[in-house]
Amino acid sequence: MAAVAITVYGALGIKYNTGWYVTWALFTALVGAIGGFMILLWYWQLDTKLGILKEIKQLRLEINALSESKENPQD
Repeated sequence: MAAVAITVYGALGIKYNTGWYVTWALFTALVGAIGGFMILLWYWQLDTKLGILKEIKQLRLEINALSESKENPQD
């Protein structure tokens, strides 16, 4: 949310200011956009990691259930 606010502040600064302020506003807009992009990458990485861990846990449970059924056959 803060990254979006910084980007909007920078974009409005580019539109309504002149000179040095435009340079500062452009820098602010870039920092906000890059910050938002980094947050999205971090979230994507974390979501992928948690998904992989969930799949590994399910695979372990399935392997455990198969090994138990082979050890204790119920005829």
